[in-house]
Amino acid sequence: GRALSERGRALLGTLESVLSLRRCSILGLPGFEECVEASFPTRPPTELTQVYDMRDLLVSRGCKTSLIGYWRASDFGFPGMPPEILSLVRGSLTVPREGEGAIIVVPAPCEPQLVGALAELALRACGG
Repeated sequence: GRALSERGRALLGTLESVLSLRRCSILGLPGFEECVEASFPTRPPTELTQVYDMRDLLVSRGCKTSLIGYWRASDFGFPGMPPEILSLVRGSLTVPREGEGAIIVVPAPCEPQLVGALAELALRACGG
């Protein structure tokens, strides 16, 4: 029963041009066997406080489980992640080959919350 506003359509078009949403699967990591990976250009969250800000935004929208990291060129990492889990994640995700930005991975049922959080992050980045 909801319709996308003109402002929402414009924002969605802008988001589609800068972010990438992909289906993913991280076998061996409970809850992430079916997941959604988002990568978008922004200042990479290389410190835990930046990761916590993004995590809190997802939690406020109802998604309590997420993996939040960064990429630079073809390298990527997840601050605070134990090495054995990082190994699973690195073997399962694809990242952009150029530039830098943030990576957010959520279980597939959290995709709507992820899209909402990405829209809010984009508005913040634009000063909105």
